[in-house]
Amino acid sequence: MTIAVTLLISSGDPDPTWNLTPEQGREFLEKLAASPVPSVSVGPPGRRAGYAGIMARDGAGERWVVYRGWIRGGPNSRVDDKRVLEQWLLDTGRATVAPKLHADLTRQITPPV
Repeated sequence: MTIAVTLLISSGDPDPTWNLTPEQGREFLEKLAASPVPSVSVGPPGRRAGYAGIMARDGAGERWVVYRGWIRGGPNSRVDDKRVLEQWLLDTGRATVAPKLHADLTRQITPPV
């Protein structure tokens, strides 16, 4: 199964999109399954200009948006502790995402301690 990933960024240019390799796709699904389901309901993210997360879509029509510590989509929303899955997805797109944008988003997702 192919999983397409789209960087959701309102920049005026088309959003960068890439496909996960089969191995990355399996890893994504494993990471997703290992992410905890919160004990509270999660509403939709607020709309802002600029970066709005990373969307992953499989060939069966399932989609997830990973943004600011949450994974929305599928049968349950989940927690992305320390935004690890969000950064991992961004890193899978290194060949597609401009280096400066990748660096800027990495600083936003995982700021230096």
